[in-house]
Amino acid sequence: MAAAVVMGEVFENEDLVKLILRKTANWSFLMSGAAADTLRIRAVERARLCLTLATVNWLFFRLTKGFAQSMMQAFREDALAFRDLAFAMCDKALPGSIQEQLATVRERSLWPAAVYGTSLMEDAFCRVDNSVAFTQEFQFLLSSRMPTHIVEMLDMLERRCVCCNAYNVKVTNKPGAWGLHPYAGPLRGDANDTYVYLQGSWLPHTCESHFVEVLFFRNAELQQFDMHMYNNYADRVPGEEIRFNHFIRAARGQFWFRPNIARLFDERNPRLRFVDSHHGGGGGDCQFVASICMYAPRMELTDWSLQSIFGLTRACVTAMVRRGSAMAREERLLK
Repeated sequence: MAAAVVMGEVFENEDLVKLILRKTANWSFLMSGAAADTLRIRAVERARLCLTLATVNWLFFRLTKGFAQSMMQAFREDALAFRDLAFAMCDKALPGSIQEQLATVRERSLWPAAVYGTSLMEDAFCRVDNSVAFTQEFQFLLSSRMPTHIVEMLDMLERRCVCCNAYNVKVTNKPGAWGLHPYAGPLRGDANDTYVYLQGSWLPHTCESHFVEVLFFRNAELQQFDMHMYNNYADRVPGEEIRFNHFIRAARGQFWFRPNIARLFDERNPRLRFVDSHHGGGGGDCQFVASICMYAPRMELTDWSLQSIFGLTRACVTAMVRRGSAMAREERLLK
């Protein structure tokens, strides 16, 4: 009993807890003489420790949150600095020889390489005569999602799929899955705003088969909202596309289906242009494309999945898929 009381006093003392965290969860030494693989291993240990200590009590949760945020800030600063230095090097704006320029860029490449899993200095650049040029790997890096939470960053460090939690997913010639949120993300377009669109992002280490392009549309004549598959890919196993179709078939008759699609339209930035307007003007049929998954992924932002968009549990989503499959089978038998 006395030991429990003493332990409680220790764990409620902010100065002692800060000392414990400095000795165990501090990440500042991670960069000292470390290669990208070593940095990744150390960062995984510290991130997991932060998440574990955060469950002790409210004081641990509040203080470890600060450690996690500083770790995320270090990664973000290095990732942005690496990008800016790389652009400057390829534009011949960095001083020194090519070897000195590469060494300058290499100093800021450790965090991006640890998180995104690429050997940046070998894969991101190529020598062209007396200059350096970008490769496709660097283009992938520029459009890859920046983690916004320590859990999301830990998934990237551990090479884990955000949908199925599989480790070291085998991908083809792509860095992961391509995701396009229904309404969130950076806006891109020309200076006159004649065409503004949402920028999608690569989700590193994630199975590309989980994400499917879906078309959300509003029928002006019938005054109703709906959705269907946007495309079927010949080079992919159609399993996920089939399950999406089954879900949509069963969900159309539910009371929550159309109001939630209408909500996505309301959430979109007014500057965004829809894919098409069949009748011209604001009263026509409007539609937009999103690349989403079926079940809620391990990401901080919501509405990346059918489960999140319609506010369902995983069990309800699975039940809808099964119901849609049964409906499709019944339709085939009646023909």
